[in-house]
Amino acid sequence: MNVGLPRLEARVSAQEYLVTMLAARIEELRQDMAVNSRQLIDQQIASERKLEARIDALGQDLNLSFKQLVEYHIETEQNLEAQFNEIKATMATKDDIAALEGRIVTIETNMATKDDIANMATKDELASMEGRILDAFKQLVAVIDARLPGPSLG
Repeated sequence: MNVGLPRLEARVSAQEYLVTMLAARIEELRQDMAVNSRQLIDQQIASERKLEARIDALGQDLNLSFKQLVEYHIETEQNLEAQFNEIKATMATKDDIAALEGRIVTIETNMATKDDIANMATKDELASMEGRILDAFKQLVAVIDARLPGPSLG
């Protein structure tokens, strides 16, 4: 008999106990890992769903922004086209300009020059001339009256 070692039965019993305990601990760890793994998977799925929702919302915002930008672009083009049409409608054509040039030439031909204006009579000169014309008319009337036969009294 060996004094240092416990009996075989006790050792086998202890070995069985340790194996059972280790197996139980391994099973607990497996279950904990399965629960943790499931929680991680659920969290990952929830995160992906949130991310998908945010991406969808961002996509909708981008689509709305793009539609607004297109509408603004179309409106701006229409405004520019209307302005250009208005400019074209009111802008002088080559024929209009040629007609204006002809009118300007006529006006320049008929317009008094500086020399013409300088040689024009002043108000005093016109008043003096009016007086002389009036005197001339009076003399003319007197001459005509003198030549006319007098009224017959008979």
